[in-house]
Amino acid sequence: MSLLIIVFFTAFVVVLYSTPSLIKVAVLKRLIDHPSEDRKIHTRSVPTIGGIIIFAATIFAFCMWYGIQYFKDASSMIKSVNEFKLIIATSLVL
Repeated sequence: MSLLIIVFFTAFVVVLYSTPSLIKVAVLKRLIDHPSEDRKIHTRSVPTIGGIIIFAATIFAFCMWYGIQYFKDASSMIKSVNEFKLIIATSLVL
């Protein structure tokens, strides 16, 4: 349980510090959603790629901390890598 808390805070810090640079990239590449239609609820321009940094930071934090206690021998490392592949695949589906 404490490992999940560490992963959460690592992802939070990565998102906190990398979001401003992602916003600058979104503005430069014109990846902005402008509120032009009646169905949109935001009142100002919003970057459309905001979820990418959250996903990437979560995967980064998970890679950094996942399986740190399981890497005692080769078989446990292989099992951990296979579990990680499944977690990445399900995250991409979501």
